[in-house]
Amino acid sequence: MQFGSRKHLSCAFAHRFLKFWYSNSYIRVKLGLEKLSEPVKLKRGLRQGSVLSPILFNTLTSKVTKQISGGLRFDTCDLSLISYADDLLMLSFSLSVLQDNLDKLVSGYSAIGLQANGQKTEFLVFSSAKQEAPTPTVSIDGAIIAPSSSLEYLGLPISCDITYSDLYQVHVLSIYNFQYS
Repeated sequence: MQFGSRKHLSCAFAHRFLKFWYSNSYIRVKLGLEKLSEPVKLKRGLRQGSVLSPILFNTLTSKVTKQISGGLRFDTCDLSLISYADDLLMLSFSLSVLQDNLDKLVSGYSAIGLQANGQKTEFLVFSSAKQEAPTPTVSIDGAIIAPSSSLEYLGLPISCDITYSDLYQVHVLSIYNFQYS
């Protein structure tokens, strides 16, 4: 009896394992100091805190995130989108390119059953101009997002005075976290 290649068996096993693991997932919520809720079956999403979750999320979204381009570059490195699982940092020299990339991301995520959360979305405007300009905005599914003066990405504070070199370090940090965490 022939079962196919070792690679095929490994993929089939991984698929069966993940399907079993996720179809039999339950959570309990801590109520007060010692009491736990009754188990509740998980029906959507990835396991919070699982070492596999970022890898599974990145695998699911990789075709969408590869469409994001036209933003910031450092040497040969495209920094249009820096991501670690569902924490995304989009960089662009132009508000129109940023909006175009946001639209691609929202559309692509929607096609695979994910939804962008406009309430958790922030953006910064970096400008060398000293004059007052109209407040720029971007939108997600029609919801207006106003700029922030600072934000946090993977625990790293980022403000309007960040340097180009600092942005490259954020990218290196993102790659390090994905490969070694």
